Amino acid sequence: MSDPFNPWRKGKDPDTVLKALDGIKADIKPGGKLVTTVVGDAADIIRDRIKREAPLGPTGNLRRSIYARMRDGGKFAEVGVEYSIAPHAHMVEYGTSRGQTPNPFFRRGAGFSEIPAISMMLDKMAEGIDEHW
Repeated sequence: MSDPFNPWRKGKDPDTVLKALDGIKADIKPGGKLVTTVVGDAADIIRDRIKREAPLGPTGNLRRSIYARMRDGGKFAEVGVEYSIAPHAHMVEYGTSRGQTPNPFFRRGAGFSEIPAISMMLDKMAEGIDEHW
């Protein structure tokens, strides 16, 4: 019985396998092409779900203020609220002492998007690694 994880099962010579492993290593390191793409796509999924959870006020500023961006040369992604557009976001999220009830749209959106974002990341990482073979 042959091992399905054996790279030589497809007739690959050792040099080809080593070259593929080098490519995978470069792609999956922090800031690598594959990791940057996958992390950015995950941040977009999270941002989009948070926007759907945010209440739509008369100006639409709260939804418009939610962003996703890459940081540190693609090593990290950040999803947040641009407070210059929606300075009231924290009051909506946590409520106020003057009677505004909390509407935790950000936490709810981030929670709902966790499994879809992780699933997408795992699928895209596997596809990216498979491309090297």
